[in-house]
Amino acid sequence: MLALRDNLVQCFSALRTHKLRASLTMLGLTMGVATLITVMTIVQGANVYVEQKIANLGTNVFQIARTPFAVTDFNIIIKALKFKKIELEDMRAPNMADIDTRTVEFGRYFTAAEAEHHTDVCLIGDTLAQQLFLGMDPIGKNLRVSNDELMVIGVIEKIGSVLGQDQDNFIIVPLPVFLRMQGVHTSLTINVRTNTGDFEKAQDQADLVLRARRHLSGKMEDDFFIGTKESYMALWRSISSAFFGVFILVSAISVVIGGIVIMNVMLVSVNLRRREIGVRRAVGATKSDILRQFMAESVMQCIAGGALGISVGFLVALALRTYTPFPAAVETWVAVLGVFLSSAVGLFFGIYPALRASQLDPIVALRSD
Repeated sequence: MLALRDNLVQCFSALRTHKLRASLTMLGLTMGVATLITVMTIVQGANVYVEQKIANLGTNVFQIARTPFAVTDFNIIIKALKFKKIELEDMRAPNMADIDTRTVEFGRYFTAAEAEHHTDVCLIGDTLAQQLFLGMDPIGKNLRVSNDELMVIGVIEKIGSVLGQDQDNFIIVPLPVFLRMQGVHTSLTINVRTNTGDFEKAQDQADLVLRARRHLSGKMEDDFFIGTKESYMALWRSISSAFFGVFILVSAISVVIGGIVIMNVMLVSVNLRRREIGVRRAVGATKSDILRQFMAESVMQCIAGGALGISVGFLVALALRTYTPFPAAVETWVAVLGVFLSSAVGLFFGIYPALRASQLDPIVALRSD
């Protein structure tokens, strides 16, 4: 029986002798593993992207509105438009600066006194600052919104775009100013910030207060919606799970196809190396030696192909992270999974060619050209 070291030496020697065959064998698995790693990277990055950019309310902030914040059934929106509006009487408005999760980069937020006295002040997003006040300090400058002239007192830190939509093209004004501009009966969206430990309790209290104000009793359903960061994420997971499931299935099929390619090439290799097998058997190699050698060759090619596939996945993640705002990154466990999957494919699809090689009659094998 050959020692493990001798077996590996012979495997490397055989692979070096047939470089092109070994490269083509690894190519199929490399593409399959690279696809799988890339898809899983995109899945994880998309979850982080949605959590950071879309469901960015904060862990202790929830919203109340007449219509749902995120829904897949348009009929629910049509039904919600018939609900009673959320109006100023449904809330007590603190300073928005205490609730807003965005950061003021220049200037300041308006004060409670400015809001109470309907002061014509505003904060603007980075896009408006660049378009209207390029090369100058916007603080203290005036801009006209509809028929109202507002003084800029702050600029919000740049957010960027989300799914191609500019998130910096906005103006923030005190609520009384907004109601004067849009009408007092405009339906509002209420942002509620709580202590972390009172988050669930605060939602229950808000639900009870609004139901009481709207005279909803017993089993009557709510005619308003409460949205949290987790509700956004739950909707995203329900939408994306099937979509990404198909992606991962296609990637897994690619890996299986790569394994089949390896098995076919190994079978061809066995036929082309019949004389070599016969010589080795004639000089004392056992069936187990031949079996282990071909199994080792299969596993080594798969591990090498898997490592290349993981490298391609890392490069794709790096390119996405460098040239787009997408937070793509290959987790360690995904890389480990890629190596394990490559080894498993090599073992499974290398068994049959290795058995064929080990079962060859040495006399018949020596007669092969």
